[in-house]
Amino acid sequence: MPSMHTEPAQPLADSNVTPSLSGAIFRLGRISAARSGTNCGLLADLSDAIVGTLPVDVVTLAIFEPGIGESPIATHVRGPWAEFDRDRFLEQTRWTFNETSLARRLSNLRRGKVYLRSEFVSEPDTISMKGFSEMASSAPVGVGDQAAALYRRGDGVELLIAVFRAPGSNAFSRPQLARVESLLPFVAQCWANRWRQEPAWMAALRPQSRLILDNLLQGCDDDQISQKTGLSYHSVRAHLKRLFREAGVRSRLHLMQACNTCGTGGPVSTELADESEELAQATG
Repeated sequence: MPSMHTEPAQPLADSNVTPSLSGAIFRLGRISAARSGTNCGLLADLSDAIVGTLPVDVVTLAIFEPGIGESPIATHVRGPWAEFDRDRFLEQTRWTFNETSLARRLSNLRRGKVYLRSEFVSEPDTISMKGFSEMASSAPVGVGDQAAALYRRGDGVELLIAVFRAPGSNAFSRPQLARVESLLPFVAQCWANRWRQEPAWMAALRPQSRLILDNLLQGCDDDQISQKTGLSYHSVRAHLKRLFREAGVRSRLHLMQACNTCGTGGPVSTELADESEELAQATG
């Protein structure tokens, strides 16, 4: 199963009142320049930047390796739901791509361009595709208008960013869509700079082991990991010993070094070539 996370977000009271794009780009530059942190933490930071800047209510990020024709290796979902609704919404966004026609259409999208849902999925298809129909009908969560963009890194790893309006909200206006189009390339470049390719042993971790590793990489000690995960101290220690074996190391310091030295794959390779140098300067 891919690594999946959800985070709550407050609905926007006024979609016209949002922080400046320049402030958001500066924030992304700081995220991009960070030399530590986890892939899951990176997705959380990026979703925070999107929700805090754009007139959107739900954000989903999905990472595909080697490409979008396969199921994602990680996803992150952020939206304005109550605690009770989060798991149900996540179940509807597992991106398994059993509907091969959707995967094929997404793979044909121009990288770096923002599309409205109607541009790559027709209304009859939206009704017939399980994932879309479940999200659209899921009260009280649901989704309204949607825009999405796909970005490919130099090593072939791809990022899909999808942003949604809440049910009952107006469709994206032209100025709102222009704002989405302005920010997402900077988000993608930040992702490309920071997303680390992980060794096979990390990609194969079970969710609980992955959660413990993420907390360790954030600097938590064994007691803090126990408190944050609800596991006993001895269970945490047992998980860490298994992680040491999987990584072929003998200490938590060497485990952190093994994870933090995983390589990145270079800049975003989009079909909007004229923007690439500007993006790299702004977020690199």
